[in-house]
Amino acid sequence: MDERKGSSPVSSPEVNPEPSFRFWHVWFPGFLFLALVLLFEFTDLDLWCSDIFYDFQKGKFFWRDTWWANQLLHQGGLYAIDTLVISSLVLLIWSFLKRNNRWVTWQRALLFFVLSVALGPGTIGIVKALSNRHYPLHIERYGGPVPYRKLFEGTPQGFKRSKGFPAAHASGGYVLMASYFIFRERRRRKAYLGLALGLTVGTLFALGQQVRGVHFASHNVWSAAICWYGSLLLYVFLFRYQLIGPLRKALSL
Repeated sequence: MDERKGSSPVSSPEVNPEPSFRFWHVWFPGFLFLALVLLFEFTDLDLWCSDIFYDFQKGKFFWRDTWWANQLLHQGGLYAIDTLVISSLVLLIWSFLKRNNRWVTWQRALLFFVLSVALGPGTIGIVKALSNRHYPLHIERYGGPVPYRKLFEGTPQGFKRSKGFPAAHASGGYVLMASYFIFRERRRRKAYLGLALGLTVGTLFALGQQVRGVHFASHNVWSAAICWYGSLLLYVFLFRYQLIGPLRKALSL
């Protein structure tokens, strides 16, 4: 069965045949991201989004201790993504140990997903360690000691360092957008479903953290952008628009 049926085959590993690729994959999400960044920076949208989940009379985020936010979306989501990454690594190794098995044709796709996890959430982890941004729980508006500052206003001095930006847990869902590129050459419809899956799971993870007072909404926007562009860079420059077949063919690592 031709895995490229229903899609536009890539004729060359060096040149993408679709003129609109750059617009829809680079410029459109970039403009959308920039618009959201400016919206959060020049309005109080971050506070408005967090206010929805905060009980000012009781002085707490009223869904902070719920099972669905803690056990289901936070812990359960973490276990699910970890399982998926480990499974991908196992299948990738298995595809080399046993020749001519069905997973050989998925070698590039499996490696691509593992590298997407390393580049997307991995980058977010590094930025979190360096950014020193506080969680909603830490700011005065929600019962903490730290004055509120928008992202580009700088961090208040004299307070304990925090790792509140970007949103790491949401990135575990947003990195599933890598499946869009994996299926783009195989089944275009599945590619769009993969994109929707990544956006949906990432947003659910983001919601679970936001109702607990652990992240502002803008933190999740940055995480989604980092995951998307991380996968895009790998797809274009390392894998050269080709994620079908074994690694030993048509891929220069």
